[in-house]
Amino acid sequence: KDCQQSICMLETQYDEQMKYLKDNGYYTATMEDLDLWIDKKINLPEKTVVITIDDGWFVARNIQILQKYDLHGTLFLIGHLASPDDYKSPNLEIHSHTWDMHNLGECPIKRGGAILCKDRDYVLNDLKKSRESLNNSEYFAYPFYEYNDHAIKLLKEAGFKMAFAGGGKKVTQGCDKYTVPRFGITNTGTLNEFIRIIS
Repeated sequence: KDCQQSICMLETQYDEQMKYLKDNGYYTATMEDLDLWIDKKINLPEKTVVITIDDGWFVARNIQILQKYDLHGTLFLIGHLASPDDYKSPNLEIHSHTWDMHNLGECPIKRGGAILCKDRDYVLNDLKKSRESLNNSEYFAYPFYEYNDHAIKLLKEAGFKMAFAGGGKKVTQGCDKYTVPRFGITNTGTLNEFIRIIS
């Protein structure tokens, strides 16, 4: 009720999805797990998913459901929204969604997140602030799933080693670690659609 965006789900929807993962023996991987798996350094169970949560609104409710089913999630936090200390949980790790570059129309490209076009110093200062607030996190999610060569170059310079976009496809071993794909799960989807995505 508090969020009208399609990426905000009812607690009942999210609970149903997490219950399905738990009841059906899915392993919920960490960022380190995924990082090593992409590089073919470890094996993961066939039934593995990575739960990513973007932005930083309503996260306390999310944590309650992860804890209920003892699943692991990753929050990509817009740094200025909240302190990571507000969301401490053994079921949640927190990484960067920029400090304050998640704003529409800052660049004349797509939806225009600032990382796409702002100058080097502007972007690096923001990324530095975000990383420092998150114990020098090396994992990042692009605002609005959007990236370009400029963004990738500056992420590498800032010390990030893996970045998540969208794309609606599964991660494969050996994929480009600066354009890791994800499925967006929305509040219009059914449980059967969720099951199809993770199967």
